[in-house]
Amino acid sequence: MIIENIADIHFGKTGKEEEIYKALKDHFIKRCIEKHADIIIINGDSFHSKVAIDSTANICFNKFIADCVNTGATIILIEGTESHDRHQINGSSQYLSNKFFIVNTVTKLNINGLKFLIMPEEYVRNDDYYKEYFKDTYDFVQFHGQFSHVGFGSNTNDEIVRHPFILDYKMFEKNTKYYVIGGHIHTHSIYKNIIYCGSFSRLNFGEEEDKGWIEIDVDPKKSKCSWEFIKNPDAPEFRTILASKLPKDTENLLIQLRGYAENNDFLRITLDVEDDNIINTIKGFVKNRDNCCTKTIKTNKDKDIQKEISEDIKEKQQKLHEQMKEFNGLNFIQITQKIAHDEYHQDFSHEEINKILNTQV
Repeated sequence: MIIENIADIHFGKTGKEEEIYKALKDHFIKRCIEKHADIIIINGDSFHSKVAIDSTANICFNKFIADCVNTGATIILIEGTESHDRHQINGSSQYLSNKFFIVNTVTKLNINGLKFLIMPEEYVRNDDYYKEYFKDTYDFVQFHGQFSHVGFGSNTNDEIVRHPFILDYKMFEKNTKYYVIGGHIHTHSIYKNIIYCGSFSRLNFGEEEDKGWIEIDVDPKKSKCSWEFIKNPDAPEFRTILASKLPKDTENLLIQLRGYAENNDFLRITLDVEDDNIINTIKGFVKNRDNCCTKTIKTNKDKDIQKEISEDIKEKQQKLHEQMKEFNGLNFIQITQKIAHDEYHQDFSHEEINKILNTQV
């Protein structure tokens, strides 16, 4: 039995939705057909943010879902992070059947003889919320969310706000026969029996690692299960270069920038120089190119300015501290009298100050 797991497609993030859909069609859907996939699980964050019904992002998402349905596999569509999916996956409700599931809250499913626990990202503070579910046993757990071992964003505080529930691998040590598979973290990884699919495509600078999805091959009768990370060969390139490594003369600088922009899907130039001519040339080049951006870092000049500002603030804070010591134990009237006397060489009585305060302007 083949189970294909894909996560974090984020339609609407990069503006290259048609390219992402083409890669899904050429690689993911093709693989599902070739392997006769029995189950396709979309582990959350299909969208990046709220999109219009007639937007390219929504059109491409709907085409992708239709392609998944046409493979003949059972589809499980899981709600991801609220600020990304925004419950927009419910727009696929016309497909709902015993072979198409949209999961918005923790749910148990029995599909093709396999027992699944499906855990979308939910915002609960009570640790007992999943207690009854964790008492049962499953072949697979499918999730979108945060595990404590990945570190990023796992801290919580005591404010009365909505938090995504932080999962821990120990919750699934004894109740899961095979694997716990899901999305949210864009880097593919495995820890104990927890597998993050990673994002299907590159979505940001700093995501140089391979992108793709997870394919599970399970034989329930023999209790055998293996998994494979399948690469998306069409994941776009996000390239970062340093301005300090580029030519200093304008003509050659622009020639190199054009070369980088044309040969990379997305280009970011880190402005690690102090030369205003180079900085302005780069910013002018980037201005009208959707696939280019700049990143400014502090130069020595910036650090010197920041040091001067810090010293000035420190001096003012010290002065304020000394003034507050002078006013210690004094009430408002006494403080007013002292400032008037010391700063303006004028003396006011208690009655005069009260008269001024009560005068309507």
